[in-house]
Amino acid sequence: MMARLLVTLLLTSLLSACALHPPVTVTDPARLTQWLAEGKMGLRVADRGGNLYFTWQQDGARYTLTLSGPMGAGRTELSGTPDGVVLRNGDIGDITASSPEVLLEAVTGYSAPVSHLAHWLKAQPATLEARIERDAEGRAREIAEDGWIATFMDWDATYPVLPRKILITGPDTRLTVVVTGWQPESSVTTTPPPPAP
Repeated sequence: MMARLLVTLLLTSLLSACALHPPVTVTDPARLTQWLAEGKMGLRVADRGGNLYFTWQQDGARYTLTLSGPMGAGRTELSGTPDGVVLRNGDIGDITASSPEVLLEAVTGYSAPVSHLAHWLKAQPATLEARIERDAEGRAREIAEDGWIATFMDWDATYPVLPRKILITGPDTRLTVVVTGWQPESSVTTTPPPPAP
């Protein structure tokens, strides 16, 4: 009797969750303003390299990027708005900067177009000067801009216009991004229409 009750409660909660959060159909990733992506990054700079787990949460112009090693080691959080960014790490404390590029150079002495990554994660260009090659389905096969190339090697089966694997190459740098989970939310459903005059 107790087991049947537990199964009923579990099924009811699952059905309720499905009703409250129906799957989002993504047709134009450029219109996504709220989304969450998580996965792994493999970074190689010159002769150094390593792997990180990441969670990227975007909410309009605000974002939070969380990075960690295996078992959550070295957890670092980067929070950004149009006004600046804050890096939080248990070992080095909080560091603020006007942009993620300035922050990266201050912390590592290395420069890279970090701001472009939010666009490349959605297979979108970050600048008007980008050169884009497309596949037979109209998706970006490669985006080249600011001396960097993002190559889209695989696509998410649930959201086939969002990439699953991206190879980003630049000066002495190779970054492989594998997105293991997408949680997109269309801006059409989250942004209320303007009030009538």
